[in-house]
Amino acid sequence: MRGSLSAVYREPGEVQTLLGDRVGKDIFMYSITLDPVHDKPRVLKEYMRMHGVQPGWTFLTGRPAEMEELRKRLGFTDIDPAVDKEKSAHLGIIRYGNEKLDRWAACPTTTRPESIVEYLSWLDPKSLRKG
Repeated sequence: MRGSLSAVYREPGEVQTLLGDRVGKDIFMYSITLDPVHDKPRVLKEYMRMHGVQPGWTFLTGRPAEMEELRKRLGFTDIDPAVDKEKSAHLGIIRYGNEKLDRWAACPTTTRPESIVEYLSWLDPKSLRKG
């Protein structure tokens, strides 16, 4: 994936590996392409295969207008339209949250995988019960 909002740390599957069997059960991971013209399903499947992505992590592509709308609604756009058009200037961002608690946050994709897992735990009701 050339223009993905997916993780760009050392190996994309590290966070998924650290989360273990929770991915696809109570934790769901999504990556959204910035280049739907290039990133067709077969391209994304090959990327997933190359990086050992396991079930529970979904890579999204579609019509350019739909991907753009999704990107806007998730807050992955730059306020300056000229900057936003330059895909190479996009920062990789991980948006994470707990829908039931309506709590959301974000961090750069360059964040250490162990830290990302820790941030996720802050929104985990099971962790909250422990104090």
